[in-house]
Formats: sequence, C-alpha cells, structure tokens
Amino acid sequence: LIRKCQVLRNSEDKYHTDKTEFAAALNDNDKIRSEIRKVVEVRDSIGSDIANEINELLEMIKNVEEKNLCDNNRLQKLQKLNEKREKRLSLVQRKIMLIKKKEQRG
Repeated sequence: LIRKCQVLRNSEDKYHTDKTEFAAALNDNDKIRSEIRKVVEVRDSIGSDIANEINELLEMIKNVEEKNLCDNNRLQKLQKLNEKREKRLSLVQRKIMLIKKKEQRG
C-alpha cells in the first residue's frame, strides 16, 4: 500500500511537472505567435510602402513620357517651320543672284 501511495505520489508529481512544462510551452508558443504576427505586420507594411513607391515611380515615368511626347511633337513642328524658312531663304538667295546677274549684264 505504501508503495502504491509512493507510485501515485510520484505519478501526481510527474503530472504537475508535466502540466507546468506544458503551460510554459504554451506560453512560449503564444510569445512566438505574437512575434510572428509582429514580423508579418512589418512585412506587410514594408510591402505596402514598396508598392506605393513603385506606383509613384510609375506615375512619374508616365508623366515624363507624356512630356517627352509633347516635346517631340513641338520639336517636329519647329523642324517643319525651320524647313519652310530654309526654303524661303533659298528662294530669296536665288532671286538676289538673278538680280545681280541682270545688273552685271545690263
């Protein structure tokens, strides 16, 4: 009977020890989960910040491309105007040459 009591007492002590260790493990597990949640929040926040920055950069690129398109259109118009002016200048220079030749003959 004494041995059975000792075995029961040892079993009860082991049960309390196991229960305490299990509670400690659960507590550690909760701490780990909490840390994981914090890491996930930081990761999500960083991901969101990066996505926002990428969107801002894409918008800037779009604006620059639109400005380049406008500048290219303006440049083409200026080149056409310059070609017309060069043609007029060439015509005026030919007329001047013709007038000079007429003066030399006349």
